[in-house]
Amino acid sequence: MRNIFIILLVIAISIGSAYVGYSFVQRKEAIYAYTPGGQFITNIKDNTCLIKTDLVIEVTDRAKYKKLNDSTYKVRDLIINVLRSKTYDEMMNPSIQETLKTQIIGRINEEFNLNAADNIYFNEFVLQ
Repeated sequence: MRNIFIILLVIAISIGSAYVGYSFVQRKEAIYAYTPGGQFITNIKDNTCLIKTDLVIEVTDRAKYKKLNDSTYKVRDLIINVLRSKTYDEMMNPSIQETLKTQIIGRINEEFNLNAADNIYFNEFVLQ
């Protein structure tokens, strides 16, 4: 009888430990990489310099990804407007990529009235 009690106790502890361990494991969200149609080449504000960039927008919701994908022309226009609004001095700032990421995400989320964009990654970033 005592052996049965010990076996049941070990099984109960094992099940409890597995449940607690499982509850602490975080599920990874699906990540969708939205590409807004290739490279951007545009001039910057009050200067003859050109910026050439290619970026990927990270989205963690399939419905938001679809919404962005269906409105690529709007997303591209928003990005071009943000890029063209920068002066040469702003573009020379070492933190310009972080600034652009924040502003582009803000404009996209504002335009689509939801938190559509989670992050942006630059594949290419050239100022000439």
